[in-house]
Amino acid sequence: MAGPFRPKELQATAARTRTPSSRSGRLLIVLAVALVTTLSTATGAQAHTGLATSNPPADTTVTAPIDAVQLTFTGSVLLRDVTVTGPDGASAVSGPGAASGSVVTAPVAPTTAGTHTVTYAMTSGDGHALEGSLSFGFAPPIPAAPPADTTTTAPTTTAGPLSGEPSEAASGSTAEDAGGLPSWVVPVLLGGVVVVLAVLIVLRRARTRG
Repeated sequence: MAGPFRPKELQATAARTRTPSSRSGRLLIVLAVALVTTLSTATGAQAHTGLATSNPPADTTVTAPIDAVQLTFTGSVLLRDVTVTGPDGASAVSGPGAASGSVVTAPVAPTTAGTHTVTYAMTSGDGHALEGSLSFGFAPPIPAAPPADTTTTAPTTTAGPLSGEPSEAASGSTAEDAGGLPSWVVPVLLGGVVVVLAVLIVLRRARTRG
């Protein structure tokens, strides 16, 4: 017949009974700490400020004149640098950029058609450095050609006399002919004078002989 349990034996039995539960509890604590750490890291990564939108949007083509490029971030930023270069590598920025809260504006005056690249460097509100770039196309409208001049200059002409009206020269000749003798009268008169003279000479000689 077994004797009564002693206190030490009771303590050993209780220790053996509690050991699996204690190990499970410690494992749960370790898993909980790991989960919290993972969630904190993911939340911290998502909290970093980034570029949300741009105007003009990235990888689009602008066909109308623009005077500024705007970058909108997910949080407030401090501007360090922003550049806009054309397809020939020349700067298209027409003035200093400025940041207001989460919006950064860079004045531009693009003149060359083609791909323009925007490069930015910012500092987020939590001190995180933010750098990146994007591009957009610029295709300005072709100016319309001026309309052709359809007006023509009529040639200058000098008005002459109408066909039914006599010219001044013709009128003068007609007047002279009407005011003087016809052209055939003079030769006839001269011929008559010669004949008369000849007759007189003949008669005179005949009288002299008689």
